[in-house]
Amino acid sequence: MKLIKSFVVILLFAVTFAVDYRLKTNVVPNSYNITIQPYVRQEDGDQQFTFDGKVDIFINVAEDNVSEIEIHKKNLIILSVEVLFNNNVVPDYLIHPYDDMAEAPIWEQD
Repeated sequence: MKLIKSFVVILLFAVTFAVDYRLKTNVVPNSYNITIQPYVRQEDGDQQFTFDGKVDIFINVAEDNVSEIEIHKKNLIILSVEVLFNNNVVPDYLIHPYDDMAEAPIWEQD
């Protein structure tokens, strides 16, 4: 009986500290266009075993008045971001620092 009590306590402890890595549901990805340029040859020098890439993420807005978009990333360096709405560039937005716990940068309309 003592073993069962210990198991329940450990299980409750683990559930209490679980982190929710799910993205917000205010926008839903519809499709992705991904381009990757790998560097695997020895002549690639310092870039060997790295890659450059580009991703276009097309989203559907699931709620009214969405002012924030969150995405996951890990071990990636984002060099630039362009936000479009109806094929027009959204000029004023803020990029918040990367959140290490959620592994997500956040873009917010200014």
